[in-house]
Amino acid sequence: MLLQLQDGYGPLPSNSAINLKVRGFSRKVKGGFCIMKFDLNNLNPGVFFPFEDDEEGGGVTVRIANGAIIEKIDKKCVKKKVTMRMGRREEIIEENKELRNKMLWDYIIIDWKGIFDINGDPIQCTMENKDKLMKGSVKFSSFVSDCISRLNEESEFYEEVLEKN
Repeated sequence: MLLQLQDGYGPLPSNSAINLKVRGFSRKVKGGFCIMKFDLNNLNPGVFFPFEDDEEGGGVTVRIANGAIIEKIDKKCVKKKVTMRMGRREEIIEENKELRNKMLWDYIIIDWKGIFDINGDPIQCTMENKDKLMKGSVKFSSFVSDCISRLNEESEFYEEVLEKN
């Protein structure tokens, strides 16, 4: 049996059919060899998560921040200072956590639809607005965190499928 993926098929680890959408790459097995397809212009695409019971089609598009992205953000937000004190070398690490979180949310949250202010005007998906909503709205930050957890679970499941084959 084969596992239905977004753009192809992969070996199914059990006797039942499972639908799994994996964004950004696919796996196809034919005749004992594996073909993986990648969009080289967008290796980490976002996934749209609709709001429950929203007939207007509102939701948030998010993606997972990989190690390279986190390292890039850390280089901009973490400063190391080396000082000499009483003949000993000391390293002082200064981290701008506020900027780090702001940059991380800006990367993770790609876009949204159906988010409005109190007057009914659409809220633009900007770095500042992402930061305000993540810090100030428990409902929004919980939704985004749930979306990220679901992406991580999907990614872990797909890695298990690849390891078993």
